[in-house]
Amino acid sequence: MGTVYRETYTKPLPSGAEVFTRKGERFARWTDRRRRKHTAKVTTPAGTDRVLVEARTFTAKYRDGAGHVRKAATGCRSADAALIVLAELEKRAERVRCGSLTAAEDAVLDHRTTALATHVDAYLEHLGTKRGKGGKPRTNATHVRNARFRLKHVITDCGFALLRDLSRPPLEKWANAREAEGMPANTLNGYLLAACAFGNWCVDTKRLTANPFARPPKRDGKANQRRPRRALTENELRRLLTVARLHPLAEYGRPTVKLANADKREDKRSRRTWKRMPLTLDVLTAAEGHARDALAKRPDFIAELEHRGRERALTYKVLVLTGLRLNELRSLTVGHLELEGRAAFAVLDAADEKASRGADIPLRADLVADLRAWLGERLDAVWAAAGATELPLPPRLPHDAPLFNVPADLVRAFDRDLRVAGIPKRDDRGRVLDIHALRHTFGTHLSRGGVAPRVATGGDAAQYA
Repeated sequence: MGTVYRETYTKPLPSGAEVFTRKGERFARWTDRRRRKHTAKVTTPAGTDRVLVEARTFTAKYRDGAGHVRKAATGCRSADAALIVLAELEKRAERVRCGSLTAAEDAVLDHRTTALATHVDAYLEHLGTKRGKGGKPRTNATHVRNARFRLKHVITDCGFALLRDLSRPPLEKWANAREAEGMPANTLNGYLLAACAFGNWCVDTKRLTANPFARPPKRDGKANQRRPRRALTENELRRLLTVARLHPLAEYGRPTVKLANADKREDKRSRRTWKRMPLTLDVLTAAEGHARDALAKRPDFIAELEHRGRERALTYKVLVLTGLRLNELRSLTVGHLELEGRAAFAVLDAADEKASRGADIPLRADLVADLRAWLGERLDAVWAAAGATELPLPPRLPHDAPLFNVPADLVRAFDRDLRVAGIPKRDDRGRVLDIHALRHTFGTHLSRGGVAPRVATGGDAAQYA
């Protein structure tokens, strides 16, 4: 036979409490912020006075279907209401013992009255704490943020409030409405997969007996692409890499042109009498030379701009010769490179790869030479900055040093490089060029080189680079 009672717990002695003794026992008397008077027994569990407080709601204590003693919060402030909850719990336990209710179904009933937002918060916390091999996080902050955003929209728009409200028809109706509004297929698939992943987690944690969103009806991403991309040609690649290397310095040597109303102004040297012309591939070399002359008194700044250009060009080259995504490239450190062996390659950790599988990416010979020169240049800079008094220095860069300093505005820099190189952002078929198009270029050039499409689009494509 079960019972109901109020749990007791201790809390610090309230400020201003008066401690007194009654019949050999110590008590505390105090007044709270609402000017209500309280009296409670004083205990000293670890040498510090604390007051013993009784919970406001009742707890039910009973034996479950397996015969184990369990405690369950009833949320009731009256004993009569708590006894009703206890009777329901004992009824469930009896149904489990007689086999009319499974243990899994009984466990699900414990979560039926909890707000859905609480389960979502627990799921997001689980995503943020998932660990892979070596203790590295399996999901990054961006993935957790996207999951929160997508689940919030689905739950709010579908009107889900509790776990028992989750069902497939409202989700499909919502997906059809978003598709009719013009939401891209890949974006819509992201929402559906987020809902499916949440349902799977609820099943794994025994909050649901089955996933109501299992195998969602995904849309064809290729049939409805918001940004269809194209690959760069070999000639366009050469022009792009040349511009990326010279652009940072040439920007300070752009030719100027006199404005139409310059002669009407009294100050002929005013900034309002001229403007800088946009850079083009034809004037790029001349602009670089002019910038060297204009910045001759600032050799350190010239060296910084040259370094920035070499880094940007090498970043593009690595992306187009490895097929890496931009965030995957950001995750690479000096320790991820193996350039000394018979076959040079870069190690991509599973935690940093979109598919969470990890990969060893072979590197082409000319790219290996460029990376060695790049690391050597950086090491020389470390030695030069330290000076002779700091010797000896380590013969290699730190293993955790990022391979490239990939700026947050690299996408905009890529668009500027396209304009200078004379490469249209969008072609006559509506296809665009962006940073991710370098990955498309990688796969396209593999196919043109005779690599089977199945291999070119799979995880082993880098071995043919």
